[in-house]
Amino acid sequence: MRTIEMDVDAAGGVEAGRLERCLGLTVEHVGPGRYLVAGGTEPHWVDLRSRFVPRCDCGDHLWRERVCKHILAALLREGDERVIREVGGLVHALRELVASHEPPKRRRRRGAKAAAEAQAVEAAA
Repeated sequence: MRTIEMDVDAAGGVEAGRLERCLGLTVEHVGPGRYLVAGGTEPHWVDLRSRFVPRCDCGDHLWRERVCKHILAALLREGDERVIREVGGLVHALRELVASHEPPKRRRRRGAKAAAEAQAVEAAA
């Protein structure tokens, strides 16, 4: 894994909602640091060659001047450690959310034969 040398924080950082949306996108490497990202309403071009700030032609990046889902998808395709770490944090948060909403586990009832065997084992001990 590697980290692309750019200031992701200066470009808006890794926002969880955009990170989640980037996971369903398809990324095609078209040249050094250049990608065609598809899967949304239309494909977008991403340029990671800029040393400090990545670029994308989508409205989210152009208007808000933030790291968009297309840039995150390209960084993930590159194996960027920061983005991979953030995906891990997203998965961890999702697991905690699911665990907090799980109903309590039911104890299985033992049949009469299994209960008698268990009592016999306990008595023999």
